[in-house]
Amino acid sequence: MKKLKTALATALCIILTSSMVSCTDKKDNNSSGNESQSSQTEVAKVEDTLELLNSVWANYKDEEKFACGGGDFSEENMTMDAPGKYSVEDKEAIDASLGIPAANVDMIDNAASLVHMMNANTFTGAAYHVKKTDDVSPLADAIKENILARQWMCGIPELYVIFRVDDCLVTAFGETSIINTFKTKVTETYKNAEVLHEGAIE
Repeated sequence: MKKLKTALATALCIILTSSMVSCTDKKDNNSSGNESQSSQTEVAKVEDTLELLNSVWANYKDEEKFACGGGDFSEENMTMDAPGKYSVEDKEAIDASLGIPAANVDMIDNAASLVHMMNANTFTGAAYHVKKTDDVSPLADAIKENILARQWMCGIPELYVIFRVDDCLVTAFGETSIINTFKTKVTETYKNAEVLHEGAIE
């Protein structure tokens, strides 16, 4: 009888030990699966230019903000005190207002703007989503040349800057301190923002 009890106790210990090992294995497998799934998660690319500029503008402190408006001159898109959507239908208008060459507007599929209310040359910011990744750098080059070749009225902007954020271009020209603040806000908001061109406007 004593031998039977001993055998039963031994068998019970083996069963319990096996169960514990089995649970541990399942936990490790689940953990590995979660880690693998987490490592494969990708951040969505920025495609909505209005959302992009709104995110940058939201990063401004109240004392850093200035009187501004956004969007084109349509009732649907015109915005006060915030960025607005800019139609890509009127190529000449978007060229004149924001600086993207009319000949290159077909390379983008949506745009947004943020402009100083007192004088557009004090600050004009824009964002464009480029249809094809390979066109991002060539379009940035074209915008740079277009901005530098402009005949300015109501004062000459002091600086310009052109960023890349995924397949979007973010551009701005204007007064030095406002441009520098904008650069800071863009890079704080989007860690992958890359300056493609910047410099003085003469």
